[in-house]
Amino acid sequence: MPDFAQCAVELRRKGMTKMLLWQEYHEQYQEQAYAYTQFCEPFTRWFKSQKRSMRQLHVAGDKLFIDYCGPRLQVVNPDTGEVREAEVFVATLGASNYTYVEAFPSQGKPYWLEAHANAFEHFGGVPQLLVPDNLRSAVSKANRYEPRLNDSYQKLANHYQTAVMPARPYKPKDKAKAENAVLLVERWIIMRLRHQTFHTFKELNLAIRELMDDLNQREMKQYGASRKALFDKLDKPALKPLPKQRYLYTETKRAKVGPDYHIEYRRHYYSVPHQLVGHHVELEASNRLVQIYHQSNSPSTHVAKGNVETALNQSTCRVIINIKSGRLDACSTGAPISAQPHEKSSISC
Repeated sequence: MPDFAQCAVELRRKGMTKMLLWQEYHEQYQEQAYAYTQFCEPFTRWFKSQKRSMRQLHVAGDKLFIDYCGPRLQVVNPDTGEVREAEVFVATLGASNYTYVEAFPSQGKPYWLEAHANAFEHFGGVPQLLVPDNLRSAVSKANRYEPRLNDSYQKLANHYQTAVMPARPYKPKDKAKAENAVLLVERWIIMRLRHQTFHTFKELNLAIRELMDDLNQREMKQYGASRKALFDKLDKPALKPLPKQRYLYTETKRAKVGPDYHIEYRRHYYSVPHQLVGHHVELEASNRLVQIYHQSNSPSTHVAKGNVETALNQSTCRVIINIKSGRLDACSTGAPISAQPHEKSSISC
């Protein structure tokens, strides 16, 4: 009897057919081989007997399924005791089930977009299609046939030259792969970390990364191979290459400097030179840095408060993004390096 699990893996390759698999099988076993019909019928019965998530054959490098876990982990400020809930982002490739996991302070748009960029860099490439759930950071108007994407999410997709097809509302089969991956992450990662105390998102994500690697190296019984092995064999060669520059989401805001020479952004206060009290300034902010301009100059640059521990620590945030001049200037050396593309979205003050 042919190895149907291996047949299912091979059928995930782009262009592979049952006829070609049967021909290879027939060449190997010759007179002892089953006829084509006798080969297909038991394979179809076996395939239907597998779990629902396995009954869809996903082409290598085609789809990335994206969702968040329900249970949350906690990050505790060691100085104040403040507890922050961590949203756990999960992205899994359709053909190999290779899974990327990362914790963020919220499901907000900046973190949502950063999670995608991080996942693509971890995979070393970009899939043909993104399949997210209908959360606000992805979809501005849900529709069964023509959902409307958020502009920023569409721009991210354009930058990485991929497409987005949100799961249809009330169609669980559309996101069965994502739901199964989320369930696995909840059991394999979140439940194992629930009693540990983390003081920064960096600490939490280091612990997640270790368990994520273990999960991807674990053998899947129905395939006789690990997610990592299938990823290297199927998805990795089929992914589209990464663009030369990483996508960077940036918001802009106009604000008036108060008498204490500070301006407010996302409930945090950033200082400027005292000479600017009473003047209007332009603020440009990413998830990592906040820059404040006055008359095309850059009087003040700050690490974004409350966001930096998501992906970077203080020692790594040593660059100033000079968006106006289109350059990146390294604080430590002053040597210019190439700037990254970014998107601006206006916010009313």
